[in-house]
Formats: sequence, C-alpha cells, structure tokens
Amino acid sequence: RGGAVEGQWRDFIAEKLAHETFFPVCAPSLMHGPLAIRNPADLANHRLITVTTTPEGWPEWIAAAKAKGLDVEGIDLDQPIRFDTIHAASLAAMEGIGIDLGRGPLVDGAIAQGRLVEPFDLRVVSTHAYWLVYPESSRDLPAFQQFRQWLFDELPPLPAG
Repeated sequence: RGGAVEGQWRDFIAEKLAHETFFPVCAPSLMHGPLAIRNPADLANHRLITVTTTPEGWPEWIAAAKAKGLDVEGIDLDQPIRFDTIHAASLAAMEGIGIDLGRGPLVDGAIAQGRLVEPFDLRVVSTHAYWLVYPESSRDLPAFQQFRQWLFDELPPLPAG
C-alpha cells in the first residue's frame, strides 16, 4: 500500500518497504536536438506531465531545485498534461509526450532499461512511502513469510533512522 504514516491502517501490521522519491524523467530522445534537456531551465521548452492523484509534484521539485541554486525560471506549471495514474504518466514520458515526475522505485526499472532517462541529479524524498500491510493472522503463514522476504530482498534497504 501507499501511504504516509504507519498507523493509518488500523488493526493491521504495517512495515515500511521503501521511501518514494520523485524526479524528472523523459524519453531518451528528448536529451538530443535543438530542445535538448541539459539543465532544469530547459524544462520550460517542454510540456510537463502531472499525476492528479499524487500528494506532491512539480511545485515541490522546483522548490528543491531552487534551494540547490538551479535555474528553473520560465517553467510553466499552469498547463501540464494530466493523468490519473502514475503508470499512464510514465508511459506518456516514454513516448516523448512530455516530462514526467518519475516515482522511485516505480520507474527505476524503466531507467535501468533505457526507456526513461533522469536528466538531473536531484531526487526529492516524498512524504509518501510504500508499505507491506497485513493482518496479524498472516504473520506466521509460510507462504506469507516467503513473500515478505522476497519483497525485502528485491528492494534497496531503507536508510537508518
């Protein structure tokens, strides 16, 4: 499940699997040519993609870029291409329709496969995380234990603290 805090699933055990991060991603083709993306200000030359159901987005990423001293002048947040799912937004970015805010770890595989590129080295840690949520009665089931262990083996370790 996706959520912000551990206690939001009453009567269930919740274990944090991964923090979500968000960052610009685009088709590799947008990294070349006259409108190539080389720095954050170049985003002004492209349509931004937004997901209407996510708690954070472009304003937070742009604020983080500004805080790092990056030029983000001219980026238009008023006319994004809107999608209601993260998956649809990622597919649109893969097709070169616009620049999406990828959600790690969800787009990490597409980046590793070269279907998306991450043009900047700036990931913002979201208030949102991914959780394994289950009833107490599942804890000792062998199949559940195997599934749980597989999840933790597949995901990068959470930072300490």
